[in-house]
Amino acid sequence: LVILACLLFTVLGQECTGGNSGAITILRDNPQGYFPFSDLVLPTFTNYGLLGSDVDGTYVGTPQLGTPGVAPPPNEQDPSARFNEILIIIDDSTDGAIIPYHPDLNAESFTVEIWTKPTSVNLVQYVYSSLSGNTGIDIYNTIAALWVCEIGTGTGTVVLSAYLDHVNLPAAWGYIACTYDADSSTATLYVDGKLMDSATTSYAPNPSRNTFVGRQVDGTTPFAGLLDELAIFDYALSEKQVEEHWANVFLYKYFQELLNPFASYQFEEDLLSFEIHNSGIKGDILNLQPLLLPLTGLPLITGALPGLDFLYSNRGTLGTLTGLEGCFGSNGNQPFLNTDSFTIVMYAAPGAVGSLLGGTAISSVSTFLGSSSGYDLTYNGGNWIATVYNGFTSTSISAPGADLVYQHVAMTYNDTTGYFAIYVEGFLIDAETDVNMQKNTGARTFIGGDGGILLGGFDGRIDEVSIYDYALSPEQISDLFNTGRDLCETANDCAGNEICINGGVSCTVCLSITSQIVDLVDVGTDYQLSNNRDYSIDFVQTGLTSQDLISYSVPGSGEIDAFRFFEDFYQSGSNTIEISQLDPSILVINAAFFIKRAPELGWIEGFDLILRPVTDTDNDGVVDLLDLDSDNDGIPDLTEGIIADTDNDGIPNYLDLDSDGDGIPDIIEAGGIDNDGDGMVDNFDDSNNGNGLHDPLEGAGNALPVPDTDSDTIPDYLDLDSDNDLIPDVIESEGIDANNDGMMDSISGDNNNNGFEDSAEGNTNPMLNSDNDDLPNYIDVDSDNDSIPDIYESGNSSDDGNFDGRIDSLTDNDDDGWEDNIVYSEIDSDSDTIPDYIDVDSDNDGIPDIIEEGLTSDLDFDGQADNIPANDSDGLVDDVVGSTLLDVDNDSTPNYLDLDSDNDGIPDIIEAGGIDSDFDGQVDSFTDTTPMDGFDDNISGNPYPFPDNDEDLIPDIYDLDSDNDGI
Repeated sequence: LVILACLLFTVLGQECTGGNSGAITILRDNPQGYFPFSDLVLPTFTNYGLLGSDVDGTYVGTPQLGTPGVAPPPNEQDPSARFNEILIIIDDSTDGAIIPYHPDLNAESFTVEIWTKPTSVNLVQYVYSSLSGNTGIDIYNTIAALWVCEIGTGTGTVVLSAYLDHVNLPAAWGYIACTYDADSSTATLYVDGKLMDSATTSYAPNPSRNTFVGRQVDGTTPFAGLLDELAIFDYALSEKQVEEHWANVFLYKYFQELLNPFASYQFEEDLLSFEIHNSGIKGDILNLQPLLLPLTGLPLITGALPGLDFLYSNRGTLGTLTGLEGCFGSNGNQPFLNTDSFTIVMYAAPGAVGSLLGGTAISSVSTFLGSSSGYDLTYNGGNWIATVYNGFTSTSISAPGADLVYQHVAMTYNDTTGYFAIYVEGFLIDAETDVNMQKNTGARTFIGGDGGILLGGFDGRIDEVSIYDYALSPEQISDLFNTGRDLCETANDCAGNEICINGGVSCTVCLSITSQIVDLVDVGTDYQLSNNRDYSIDFVQTGLTSQDLISYSVPGSGEIDAFRFFEDFYQSGSNTIEISQLDPSILVINAAFFIKRAPELGWIEGFDLILRPVTDTDNDGVVDLLDLDSDNDGIPDLTEGIIADTDNDGIPNYLDLDSDGDGIPDIIEAGGIDNDGDGMVDNFDDSNNGNGLHDPLEGAGNALPVPDTDSDTIPDYLDLDSDNDLIPDVIESEGIDANNDGMMDSISGDNNNNGFEDSAEGNTNPMLNSDNDDLPNYIDVDSDNDSIPDIYESGNSSDDGNFDGRIDSLTDNDDDGWEDNIVYSEIDSDSDTIPDYIDVDSDNDGIPDIIEEGLTSDLDFDGQADNIPANDSDGLVDDVVGSTLLDVDNDSTPNYLDLDSDNDGIPDIIEAGGIDSDFDGQVDSFTDTTPMDGFDDNISGNPYPFPDNDEDLIPDIYDLDSDNDGI
């Protein structure tokens, strides 16, 4: 992200003297005014916001420009401006800056944010002022170091104040934001990203006056100290946006927390506390106490990170044998600081204070009778030396250092492999394999010395020490370093406008990016590489909440296929890395990215990638990135796929409860149970391992079967016609599909964005099963069990020559399981509202279809086959497969649809012994209530006599000469 910030200043017409990691985030949110205090020459106060040079301001007095600003470490070149003081002495002048009036800088809604580092708390100090005559706003720091935002209402003012525990102490950077939302009439004050105070009030904008920075609008009560990164918006930033603007300056701390160190010492305490607080996961038990009070020189001097960043400066021996060693030590031996495997990371500047260079930076060594255990890191003769001890032997590795400047130094030890390594500035410098170490179990751990009284103390500055109970990988060390560096330091090592992306003592890789970058990620922008080197892009967390992680992957790193977010791989020769979004519904969220050499990843040249916000879709307490079943439909994400969106509803299958959009939940089509109709597993239990997959579905043989009923290689949950009977599943499950696309029509929409039509969600009725066998209609090829396949009764008999109930040859170029050349049209031959495929008397002649076709027995005269074996579980009597439909009179109308099957002019119903008063060939006074199967309730179970008057074994309904009289 620092790369982008540097580039931003370059494309706006400046050299790379900015470097503030929050610049991209600020500009992403479209401020009308953005004044980064990066000017190096008086008097122009330059605006980089939307209003451009129209609102360039003017410095007044003699502020000091080019002073260190609020940016990641080691911060030498992010400019700020110092007002009303010379060195640390408060000046009586009235330094400041004036911004000319513009209505968009004084809008009805607003946000004003600024970073400040005051010199004194003895005065009321104004940092931003446009308030006069009860219109406009003022932001100032009180005598008690409390921040205040005062808002004019037209008739008076409203005051918002910070809490006592969020004061802005001298020599500490603080972030202040004041907002007003005209729609809700809400004014809000934030300090360091946290909401401090709010009020419901009116607001009267400044109508015409200039705005003053660093002093009050009347020129009085000046601010003494440093100011940086002023931004003015014409709307109220959200609480999350404010948090992001603050957090983007603290990338290092957030990424460090992501790696879960046991101990993290940031040295931000007031010196009077006499204790260094541990902000790592093991808490106060690992706090450090001073040993003989370290000689710190100036009590509060510039640290390696911004904020209230106390960095002790131990003078060591001062070149004499009488100088006392000052350091900080643990409270006795602490096992959490002495684990089998470990990583130590710190910033250190050897010899930055005092006459000697180096000494012991960290020591955790126990010695008894010449046998030692533990580890230490020292600086001697311009080299960092890391050592582990194993009784009477030890192993040391070293790396070149640099006197008087901060360096990022890390040492790692892996107890399993014996791999011992040292890193400087993110680079692996030296390592040994098969190393043995005994951990320290008896002595204290010291930072800044070895616990001795004479000699051994570290001469220099130390900051941001973190200790882990495992060996960080080279990639993690590199990423941790990159999040905390100001790449502008080495930019001058590159030619022209190229930017250094792998530095150290000198720049090793330079990158030329030709596009103007204002947004965090410009969709579709090509990032031009300066040569034919190979790169990868990594992402780090940048102050997001625990629910807003970023998942990413690099091809060739052995990642799980389901978590590859790529559209097309880079084509060698074009020298570009294209960053694009595959789906407009995928949001670009707050991310910092760095480009680095990637030999360990197989020398990939580049790729398309997308960002996706990872939330907890199924609310099971496991974020989607770590959830094996993100929508809790019982089908693992690996099975459903991350990119696939079968029904093109904008919701990928792994988050879609109805992936094919047929109105049947995936869990049902996969063979699961969903009694409450919510599309998710019932009685969810994930107590065994917290991986987001229902525990009863884990283990060999326990997964849902995920059937492919029609064996067309498309599983039912993605198949619009799961049984291939040419009747869409949505129809067979009583859904609505007016446009004949095989998917459920939108009735109530999908307001909860789970891919499941709201009108179908919550339906606790079982899936429609007309013949009450073991198969619901959508996977039953004879849904009414009349021994006539549904494909025939839906008018597609020519597509099933072998009478097995399925289409003989499927054409499915779009892989949705539905025949491309068929448009479903419902057939209801007797117009009784029951379609033929679930109507056991399709012509309503009182004779069941099964009897008229004579394919199998129906002794109980209920219209369904008796004792169906269905050994292949398709719902069709096995004995009828390969049969043909009867058509006695050869009129191309099969008997079950023919009201006069023998075409003798006498309706079948009469010849079968029924009553047909109106001689229409159908049952009189048709009644069909329970069950609604298309068969008259009064006839069902009460068979006609089916006479054979001439006893020739041909029932009269098919006999052209029923009495055999030759007529």
